[in-house]
Amino acid sequence: MISEDDLNALIAQTYVAALDGDQWLPLLDFTTEVFGGVGTSFEIFDKTSGLPVLMELGSGLKHVCAPDYIEHYAKTSPRVRYAETVASGDVTYDYAILTEEEIEADEFYNECMARFGLRYFVAGHILDGNGHMGALAVQFARNQGHVDAPGIALMGKLLPHIQQAVDLKYRLADTPLARRGLRECLEQIDEAALLVGSDGKVLHANGAAEAIFAAHDGVVLKGGSLNFHASGCNDTLDRAMKGLTDDLTSDIASGTSFIAPRSSGARPYLVSVRRLPNRHERFDVAQLGVAAIVFIRDPETFNRLDTDLLRESYHLTAAEVQVAVSLDQGHSLKEIARQRGVAPTTVKTQLYALMAKLSVKRQVDLVRLLERYRRPFS
Repeated sequence: MISEDDLNALIAQTYVAALDGDQWLPLLDFTTEVFGGVGTSFEIFDKTSGLPVLMELGSGLKHVCAPDYIEHYAKTSPRVRYAETVASGDVTYDYAILTEEEIEADEFYNECMARFGLRYFVAGHILDGNGHMGALAVQFARNQGHVDAPGIALMGKLLPHIQQAVDLKYRLADTPLARRGLRECLEQIDEAALLVGSDGKVLHANGAAEAIFAAHDGVVLKGGSLNFHASGCNDTLDRAMKGLTDDLTSDIASGTSFIAPRSSGARPYLVSVRRLPNRHERFDVAQLGVAAIVFIRDPETFNRLDTDLLRESYHLTAAEVQVAVSLDQGHSLKEIARQRGVAPTTVKTQLYALMAKLSVKRQVDLVRLLERYRRPFS
């Protein structure tokens, strides 16, 4: 049985790996350990050719010969074919694709996977857009058996954090890390992020964090430190910082997350406190005396539809995207019509076109499907 501590440590490591590319392999290996598999892979595929354009393998998969693997994988894998039918945020595994009897007779499993001592997998689909699809997959040997229900559930819990980490990883990759410090990198992201010293003082807050402070809606900067409207949050932050600075020997960066109510009554912030990786030669962490990085995530900003992904996936018109966004926010068709200044019949026509493109017959099913297209956030 996977413990809550293991899950929390694994989630913490995802954010460490997002900030430090050297920690990506340790993340893959720790994922393998928590799931009890053979190895973990992170792959991005070209949807047209089915070929991997990026492949990162954990230590347990270093014996896999990438060229041979790619050749067989692209040509014969039922996993790749099935991945084309699922959305970002979905969890897949062998029995969702084939029965055990079909696996036993399948060329890919018998000629490719068996060659490398692999058999089963569980994967979280991280992205689907711009002509690419990506997944994090834990591989299992034949004698380990098919992934069980707790393992599938674990991938579902981990997936939003992996999505967030990958998103952060590649947004940071757009900046020349070899020439820029962590402070400059944090300014490139639109998520509130703060560098905090061991004494709890905020050493740097990016632009998104400054905007949250300016709103005076549940959290402000007071005396150089974070101050939450709910006093219990201040106590939680103090305990988190003490835990990070008291134990500096752990290989897996620890941290904590908590909800911070807002003065306005809007949906609360989610606050995540994470220790920075020990190896930080590329960042100006040592000079600043940084003990932790604190993310403050605003659901009103980050828990919204990825409209670019939705539009590209289903070739939606601008009007259909607007209807999707309004439905996802809980508005009725009458409200949507009033907000847009159009007739209710116009909105209904756009709704029916949207449902047809997303292959759903009921509005409730449409809303459920739209949940899969929210920006990575947990």
